[in-house]
Amino acid sequence: MRHYSDVTCHEALKAMWPYLDDELDEALATSVRRHLEICPHCGRRFASEARFLDLLSRATPLDMDVASLRERVLEALFAEGLPRTL
Repeated sequence: MRHYSDVTCHEALKAMWPYLDDELDEALATSVRRHLEICPHCGRRFASEARFLDLLSRATPLDMDVASLRERVLEALFAEGLPRTL
């Protein structure tokens, strides 16, 4: 496992979604940010996921019925073979 700055790649990836959602405390956010500045692998992964979130937010109307969207997504996944154990 790589180790850059105060967090490992594993720790940075574990904190990815809370980091991208701006939900980390300042100390951990700073550690993750430092890690991303020097770890090309994690930097690319975070950039890709941040781009995904950006595109998703642009494509999703603010007044969207999230429950309805969830049901449609699940039905599409079930149609592709996802087990109905969710």
